[in-house]
Amino acid sequence: MPATRHWVGGEHDFFDPNAWTPAGRPRHGDTLIIGPGTPSSHNVVSVSHGPLNDLTVLLDDGPGLVGSPEIPTLSLSDATIGRNTLIENQIEPSPVLGASDTEAIRIAGAVHNKGTIAENPGALIGNTLNLTLEAGSTLINDKSGTISGTTLSHLNVSGDSGARLVNDGTISGQGTAVDIGVPVSGRGLFVMTGGPNPGSHTPIPATLEFHDSVGTNQTIALIDTTLILDAPLTFLATIDDRSVSPPSTSAQDSSILLKNEHATDLAFQNNMLTVRNGAQTLAQLLFSPGLTADDFHLSNTPGGASIAIVAPLPVAAAPVALDVLQPAPTLLAHL
Repeated sequence: MPATRHWVGGEHDFFDPNAWTPAGRPRHGDTLIIGPGTPSSHNVVSVSHGPLNDLTVLLDDGPGLVGSPEIPTLSLSDATIGRNTLIENQIEPSPVLGASDTEAIRIAGAVHNKGTIAENPGALIGNTLNLTLEAGSTLINDKSGTISGTTLSHLNVSGDSGARLVNDGTISGQGTAVDIGVPVSGRGLFVMTGGPNPGSHTPIPATLEFHDSVGTNQTIALIDTTLILDAPLTFLATIDDRSVSPPSTSAQDSSILLKNEHATDLAFQNNMLTVRNGAQTLAQLLFSPGLTADDFHLSNTPGGASIAIVAPLPVAAAPVALDVLQPAPTLLAHL
């Protein structure tokens, strides 16, 4: 029978039966809860050269509004997160909106994610999930893999020299601040939207920042999102501004920020937006079809050159003609 097991504390191998209470080697269907540890004994759970199959792993930063300063850490080295495995933060009861927690996943070697790495949607304020890649390591988000953040949370992927993210799956955020600090390659998708905003029709906006290069086979889908590019000339992905089609009364326009840059003009041709500062090209941004030059508006801000993508307003539905003698093609046009 599947069991719920709690980490006993300290740094041990994930599959050590004595590292859990009740004692036992984790097996299919188990829920494994990893707490924050203590200042003298950090909780670090190590998986090396092995798979995590059909498991739920909950990283628990402790109760209260800010959780514990001791961060629960899952350390993966040449490991695989299986298709039916979920890794996310544990939600602690709070008298306000949830817990502002921090959890960590360390990556060494080549780690494949075929399952789900997520921030629990029950965390309504300020959860942070840090994925840290050691030098020369690779996080491979496979076709079935998903990595996601929730409203007002932070999803950070950082790494030392030579670390990289291969995204063949989906990385997403709803009202999330997603920060990618390593080069990105593969054939995958980033999906960024506004998050639910209780009591308001206006979503909480998202941000997606790339500090390094992004390959040609990535698609960046945006609604209610600011896309921040620290190295815009190495950003080769396709931008799909989903707030354009279909238009929505509640969707907010997205924008692109070329960090610490100053721009003087824009040119848009064949779905490519060229951003210049005088004669210097700052960026060449490829968009999915559906936009025109009039949909882009340039301004310079203290943070850099900002390009607003202005979605067209929804068109009111045309009245449906009820003349039964009207030819069918015309009826279809009205419909």
